[in-house]
Amino acid sequence: MHIQRAFRAIAGGFFVLGWLVPTLFAQFPTIRENHEIEEGHIVRFILIMAIGAVPSMLVGSYVISKVGSRRLALLSLPIFLIFAACFMIAPSYPLFLLVGFAIGISTGFFDVSANSQGALLETVSDRFFLTAIHALFAAGVLVGSILATTAHYFAVPMPWFFLGLTGVSALLLWFIYRDFLSFELEKGLS
Repeated sequence: MHIQRAFRAIAGGFFVLGWLVPTLFAQFPTIRENHEIEEGHIVRFILIMAIGAVPSMLVGSYVISKVGSRRLALLSLPIFLIFAACFMIAPSYPLFLLVGFAIGISTGFFDVSANSQGALLETVSDRFFLTAIHALFAAGVLVGSILATTAHYFAVPMPWFFLGLTGVSALLLWFIYRDFLSFELEKGLS
């Protein structure tokens, strides 16, 4: 077992969540202009995202018990990345809400998977990792905001910016596949 590699892959998951989700939310003023919507529409988007996230987090433990947290992460991360890339290009408000719902579901499943892996890593290594792993979310927020600010300064079109962020984030799939702890280990400890 490669504890450091597993730690980096799990932390990478939280980093990606940190640099994508809050950076997406920072684009609400642009979305508001593009769709000519009011604050209430943004509130509905956040609500629909939560309506997707909460049940997926609750169902996540059941899914993990059947397929494992690594498989769930490998299924949910690509969905999250696809819909995160679509955030800025949804052609209508109803499709924008659908993007929010899909982001909510996929981030909920991915978050539960990464947390499950972190708890598993702590159990098998008898070391505390989750605090440091969760700190990578904040580091992701910082890096994402710096990149978004730089992109705004240089007038990079935001759809291209998010396509780049999600493209780089897709590299995490390899590390999850290679370095997340196995389902057999997960089942053996349950």
